[in-house]
Amino acid sequence: MIYYIRHGQSERNIRYEQPDYNPETYVNWRIADRNTKLTALGREQAKAAAENFRGVKFDKVYCSPFVRAKQTCEIILRTLGLDLEPIINERLREWQMPDGMTDAEFRRTYKANNDKEFFEDIAKTCKPRTHGFFDKLKKTYQGENILIVGHGTAGAVARRYFEGEPKDDDHTDLIKNCPNCHIFKWDF
Repeated sequence: MIYYIRHGQSERNIRYEQPDYNPETYVNWRIADRNTKLTALGREQAKAAAENFRGVKFDKVYCSPFVRAKQTCEIILRTLGLDLEPIINERLREWQMPDGMTDAEFRRTYKANNDKEFFEDIAKTCKPRTHGFFDKLKKTYQGENILIVGHGTAGAVARRYFEGEPKDDDHTDLIKNCPNCHIFKWDF
């Protein structure tokens, strides 16, 4: 069984709510995105989400290399008292906009005002690495319980892998319907 959880709320998730946020000047730096930490609410979300896993014996734990996912994973394992070492896997990382691009430039470049096109582009970018990861898991861990701590985009692409492609080819809902600490459960 695959248990996939998106990380808790991060500082990056709430950047749009900050009083000094300006899409024309806010620049995304990949290294900063990788190092974004959980907020206090994100830590509480992770603790609360861990309770959903009580009684599950995990055979393996995989985690994105991004700090917010690793923090979520650590909180879950600590809350449950599990002595498992997470396997950090780059294929679970979040999709990242080009380094040094402002949010406004990003929206203009990727037509992000049209959510359908934007999310289709993200899904296509993430699909090969994410689906390859799940192909390997299926071959290696059939019948075992695997916990995966990742991101909204990788979670949406994982939904496509396990639940099938959207009938209308609109991936918007797959990505938007994955709030912080949302848990998905799929059988191999």
